[in-house]
Amino acid sequence: MKVKHVWVRQQVLEEIRQGRYGNRLPTKQQLAERFGVSVGTISRALDALCQEGWLECKRGVGIYACVPALPRVKQIAFIISAPVDVVEHTYHGPLFRALHDVCATANVNLMVAGISPSEWQNLPERYPGAAFYVVAPPIDSVDVLTSLWEEGVSLVVVGASWQEPVAFPTIDSDNRGGARRGVEYLLHLGHRRIAYVNGTENSCNCRDRLAGYLDALQAWGIEARPQWIIHAGDDTHLSPSARNALMDLLLTPERPTAVFCAGYFLVLEVMALAEQLGITIPQQLSILGTDDPVSARYLNPPLTTLRQPLYQMGRRAAQVLLESLSHQQMPQAVHEKLPVELITRASCAPPTEQNR
Repeated sequence: MKVKHVWVRQQVLEEIRQGRYGNRLPTKQQLAERFGVSVGTISRALDALCQEGWLECKRGVGIYACVPALPRVKQIAFIISAPVDVVEHTYHGPLFRALHDVCATANVNLMVAGISPSEWQNLPERYPGAAFYVVAPPIDSVDVLTSLWEEGVSLVVVGASWQEPVAFPTIDSDNRGGARRGVEYLLHLGHRRIAYVNGTENSCNCRDRLAGYLDALQAWGIEARPQWIIHAGDDTHLSPSARNALMDLLLTPERPTAVFCAGYFLVLEVMALAEQLGITIPQQLSILGTDDPVSARYLNPPLTTLRQPLYQMGRRAAQVLLESLSHQQMPQAVHEKLPVELITRASCAPPTEQNR
């Protein structure tokens, strides 16, 4: 119910900004029918928008949209840890497009900055008057982000979350829950020997996916073998040591019957290695990936994967940032995680009797 309430709130707010309703909103019953949810869910969503100042409820008259204050800045910086082509990037691309769409509607300028987290403390001086949309920051950047927030710098973090409460707003996908669901899908297919290829150790997302992998095995009473967790050292490539470790694992008599990869490019590495070793997918080895770019459906075989709602995450983070800019004081930070979707394709199948 919480997820539905958050989703409805986002949709109604977007349509208010687009002028879909005019000043007066439809009734709660009409909105419930429109979005296919209960009146109670609509009430929670509208109550949140009223508390945030986007709506005004006039008893006996109706619900009216309020015109928010103008943002205090006219520029938002899309902050990434290293320079990349954000438009073509499988992860950054949908987030950037979402922010671009929101900024265009709000008449706010947008720029991209690839800067090492070690230099983030200098962001206000480097980009005076800007607000910051920080994408997938590393785990150990929490202190500098907290310091910036406490100094009154407007920012939002998208694509990362921390186990302990943090002061600044975060919008993320439920990587831990999604990974658990994906691994449990493999378990339901009959797999019991499931390896995991992790990405960057300093990544919040990879940390959460590893936790979800371990959660699923523990729930099914299966021992998590340390040698079956391959630390790639990177989100896009297997290090030489990781490649050798995975090769040795795939050549053992009781090799894994399935591999879960923390990133899309790691999937490509594992599939290429399997082909090199003469291991067929999914007959001898099932592959579960993370992220779902268009190319995933055209792999041979098409990839079963965990699809993050990247564009929706990006829009929500942009809205949270613009909303914070409409207040004279920093509002209480929000922390939201959007659900991850399991996309089943041909790269996963039940293990054969020979491989069990």
